[in-house]
Amino acid sequence: MRPLIDNPGDSIHKINWRRCPATLRSEFRHIVRVLINGELRPTHVRERGFQNRTRDGVIGMRDNILQWLKLARRLDRQGVSQLSDCTKEHGKAYAAKCTSGCTRDHAQAVLRWLSDLWAFDQLSVSPCGATRPPWEDEGINDYLPAETGEAGGENKTEPLDLTVIGPLPTWSIRLIEDFSDDILAAWAEPRRMHARAKATPSTWEVWPPSKNVCRSCSTPEISCPPG
Repeated sequence: MRPLIDNPGDSIHKINWRRCPATLRSEFRHIVRVLINGELRPTHVRERGFQNRTRDGVIGMRDNILQWLKLARRLDRQGVSQLSDCTKEHGKAYAAKCTSGCTRDHAQAVLRWLSDLWAFDQLSVSPCGATRPPWEDEGINDYLPAETGEAGGENKTEPLDLTVIGPLPTWSIRLIEDFSDDILAAWAEPRRMHARAKATPSTWEVWPPSKNVCRSCSTPEISCPPG
C-alpha cells in the first residue's frame, strides 16, 4: 500500500494475502481493489449515519482489510467457498463474536467494516454477491453492546457526601480572606526580585577589564594572586 502513503515518515502497510483462504482469495482481492480505487456513494453514507466519509485513509483501509480477512478465515472454516454463500445468519454470528467484550465504539467500527465489504462489492462492475448485513436493514443499535455510561468522558468517581462538600467552600473563602495579604505578598516578592535582578548590571558590566589584565586568570594585575 506504499503508493497510497503521502508522508514518507509513515510505516509501510502491506496486505498479506497468505492469510486469506485460497477459495475466497480472488473475490476478496477484487473487493479490495474496489476499496482502494473507489469510494462509497454519498447517499449511502448519509443513510447509514455511523460513517461520515466516502473514502478512508490508509490506516482505515488497513483496519478494514484485516477485518475482512478474519471474516474470510471464519467462512472458510465453516465451509463457505464464495461470498454469495455467506448468509445473514453467518453475518449475525460473526458480528456477535467480534463485538463481544469490546466497547460500543469499537463494535460500531467493526460492523462498519463488515458493511463496507458489501457496500464496495456493490460498486463493482461484476459484484461477487456479498450479502447485505442484517444491521443495514434492522438498525445497528440491536447489534451493539449496551451503553455502560463509561464513554463520553463522564466522571466515574463517586460524589462526595454533602457533609464533606458543604464545609469546603466555607473554608476556601476563609482561607482567602485570612491569608490574602500573605498570598499576594508571596506572589509579588519573586516578581520584585526577578525585576531587580534583571535591572542590576552584571559584575563584568560594572567593572570592565582594564588594559593591565593578567593573562593567566583574566583579573587586574593589582588583584592577581602571587604567581
